[in-house]
Amino acid sequence: MRKKDLISLLFCSILFLCMNAKVQADGTSYYSVLLSNPEYTEEFLREAQQHNMKITYVVREIGLIQIKASEAEVQRLNGNKMVRTYNYSLKASTSAFSAKQSDVVGAPSSLWDRQWDMKEITNNGKSYTISEGSKEVVVGIIDSGIDEDHPALQNNIIKGSENLVPQGGFRETEQSEKGIINNIEDLTGHGTHVAGQVAANGVVRGVAPQTSLKSYRVFGTSSAESIWIIKGIIEAAKDDVDVINLSLGEYLTSEHMNEEGGSSKSQLAEILAYEKAVMYAEGKGSVVVASVGNDSVNFNNKNEVSSFMKSHFQLNDVKVKGHLLDVPAHISGVVAVTSTGPAKDLSVFSNKGRYVDLSAPGGDIKLLQAYGVEQWRKMELFTKEQVLSTSPKGGYIYMAGTSSAAPKVSGTLALIIDQYNLKDNPKKAKQKLLQKSERSEETNIKALNTYKAIK
Repeated sequence: MRKKDLISLLFCSILFLCMNAKVQADGTSYYSVLLSNPEYTEEFLREAQQHNMKITYVVREIGLIQIKASEAEVQRLNGNKMVRTYNYSLKASTSAFSAKQSDVVGAPSSLWDRQWDMKEITNNGKSYTISEGSKEVVVGIIDSGIDEDHPALQNNIIKGSENLVPQGGFRETEQSEKGIINNIEDLTGHGTHVAGQVAANGVVRGVAPQTSLKSYRVFGTSSAESIWIIKGIIEAAKDDVDVINLSLGEYLTSEHMNEEGGSSKSQLAEILAYEKAVMYAEGKGSVVVASVGNDSVNFNNKNEVSSFMKSHFQLNDVKVKGHLLDVPAHISGVVAVTSTGPAKDLSVFSNKGRYVDLSAPGGDIKLLQAYGVEQWRKMELFTKEQVLSTSPKGGYIYMAGTSSAAPKVSGTLALIIDQYNLKDNPKKAKQKLLQKSERSEETNIKALNTYKAIK
């Protein structure tokens, strides 16, 4: 009896977007507060509660706290010696292009012929003859969760995965979220796809199919808080995860920005918190890898960045101050990854700039743009330019985005750590990765080659 293996078609990249602060019905807003010293955490929590500020999330290791308070209440933070900086908390969401699902009848023994991206970086599978990784090396996937029962992943997932989405979900709007610590169910499919790029070992293969995986779920159906992601980095580092994969990001400003019709606001708390979290992870022996954004922004071009900022933050003719950062890819110490397509040139959607360390195959949408959605589907052109990987309920899905490029780098780092005995030595692991990567003629960026990295 034959079964149907679902292969879905999707252009999707997790891109967390900064949104203007929203005042709740009770006149309160959510604020991110970064303390001048984590040792002040308990004292600050007591004081905040005394002043009717609701504590909604805490990352004690770096002194990052989210509160819900009125504007009058939050003014009490001004001049408080315990507070380094604070600002409105940032909403996180996904942007995606979806196409109709298509069934593949039968249970194929292999879908390797469809994995043009894996063939490219593994030298048509030759890297597997050198190393498939080790269960002793762990990659942490900070994302939307994972399908623990997927036949291509279940042998890689080890104990210790965590759900970091609190009860009530995003700002108490997701009642299905119960805050259960071991609930890592993937509600979007993104995290499962990313995990497959690292370590799938079945009808599709990842870069390091014998590597262990842990999932750190940081959003539910569509939204998240930046502080949850930062918490994910901290928790993965505490768990002695070797490589932390962040196939996500958000745009933050390094200084004050004049918002239309409002006062100047800053996202400095999240930037500094990301910096502290990455430093914390490095100190615990973890390498942090992050994808860049998917908005085709050249961060070397000031005019282009300025125009994007105005559009992204909906500022119209209002003057923009400060620098735009693609976080966490922009954070020092992070391996920033951009995406290439089948032609080995930069993907249409991929951001670029001096902050990028490496490129890896993440798919493209050139054929989609050339033929239109209908013909693209009918002619199955998505198989030529999208990336095939695992999806929930034992399925397989096509996606494109820098989100599909970063996990290939994470998987390769896992191989390097195992191959060269670099556990708890993140700086040397990164150094080895970049030393073994050659600059591409098509992109003028160092390109990932897993086979050469471990040869």
